[in-house]
Amino acid sequence: MVAAAKYGLLIYFIFLLVVQMDIGVADNGDFSDYMTWFVSKPVGFEADAPPPHTPAWTRRFFWYYLPYWEASPPRSPTFFSSAPLLWLPGWILNKIFYSSQIIYLPVMTFPFRLALVVLLWGLLNGVEKALGTGWKGLLGMATLGLPAVLMLSDTHHIAFMNSFYREYPAFLALLGVLGAVGWVRRRPTPLRFLGLTLAVTLLGAIRPSYAVWALLVVPWVYPAWRRSRYRGWTAVLYVTCIPLTVWGVWTSYPAPLKGLYRYSSLFDGALFFSRRPDVHLRRLRMESAAVCVGHVFPPFPDYARCWPALWPRLKFAYTLGVYLREPQAFLRAWSHAATCLRRWHVRYGIHRPDDPSVGRRSPVLRLWSGWTRRLYPSGLGLLGLLGFYGWLFSIHRRSSDPWVASLSDLGLLIVAGVVTDVTVTLLGNGRTELSRTLFLSRTLLDMATILAFHVAATGRRVPSLLARLRSWGRVGRPTWEAGREL
Repeated sequence: MVAAAKYGLLIYFIFLLVVQMDIGVADNGDFSDYMTWFVSKPVGFEADAPPPHTPAWTRRFFWYYLPYWEASPPRSPTFFSSAPLLWLPGWILNKIFYSSQIIYLPVMTFPFRLALVVLLWGLLNGVEKALGTGWKGLLGMATLGLPAVLMLSDTHHIAFMNSFYREYPAFLALLGVLGAVGWVRRRPTPLRFLGLTLAVTLLGAIRPSYAVWALLVVPWVYPAWRRSRYRGWTAVLYVTCIPLTVWGVWTSYPAPLKGLYRYSSLFDGALFFSRRPDVHLRRLRMESAAVCVGHVFPPFPDYARCWPALWPRLKFAYTLGVYLREPQAFLRAWSHAATCLRRWHVRYGIHRPDDPSVGRRSPVLRLWSGWTRRLYPSGLGLLGLLGFYGWLFSIHRRSSDPWVASLSDLGLLIVAGVVTDVTVTLLGNGRTELSRTLFLSRTLLDMATILAFHVAATGRRVPSLLARLRSWGRVGRPTWEAGREL
């Protein structure tokens, strides 16, 4: 039965990938920052950016997923990111088997789908090996394998695969980081430490804010590092390679783009959630900028007085200063981000312009996002749920079952990753594009939910706690009844 469930889940997952092979996410204008490594413009357009408010512009941006792009020799991108390195195998595959002039995104992202199939196959085999072929193995398939299939194939998750956004490459790089952490903890060899360093460097080079994972993984790998005979050079490599790479990526960003991040984090983040923005603006000597609070992109009447005029004066320290002086504003920001995570959906179009299913919903392909929208609490209640997950993983990390213990350790790291990623996103980007920039946070939240469900179902601590509560109730009830008779 376990083998049948394993193969059935794998076949169902492949079917869902094939059915949604031609679903993607529309461009919001960010593709041009780094797609120049491979393409110049979509097929059928005279220019990459048509004039605004024209039919061509409507087809090009926000509303429709465009699968066909004109290949071009590599040109200098707006800034450096390691995301194109993960698209490179698919680009080679497209050139060999499809066309050297046209890039078809489903072909280019085929290695991503293959990676997901391999990941799921390894996960299902791990469940079978750890829990056996009896009822416990079936329970593992139902509590870990099936939710993983639904999460990884959900339309709101998989649509980001067929795009030139950096979110999906970051997800795959993060899986590499989590896998490297597990390998290092199992046996701290120099090669595995090198693999961890490369994985974290790749993730941090996709987007500088992801470099925080270089610090997050330290408590999990430090005990293994202490046991290693190669502590010296592995530590030097880790603390030099990652910061230098991330610093190089950040310095490649144009000054106005850095200013946009600072502006959005302050005016569309900290000041928007503040109850007294005028006080903070007076302290920063920007009283006239009150009209900019809550606005980033045009059209709005005072746009010329806002980002174009203010960005050279701004620092991320201003955002941090507002939150430190008014902690309630940060809690409101976190509550807003948590609500976005609960109501997760792709904000832009996901279908081709000629797709007859444009505007139609497919509940079967969105089961996971539909269920979790009802499961996850709104606002700061999500922090309480993450705290519960953390407690659950903490009481199981010393389990005598190595499978449960290892998953609990991984779950604690993932919970820490959710909280950290949301916090860093709010500090670095404010409310802007949260439906996209929180993609990694939402994916980590789903992973934590699946692991918590599986650990609670297959671990022994929760049943033993429930048994104690029942025994306490049985012991207490006669005493109470006896007292009532007296």
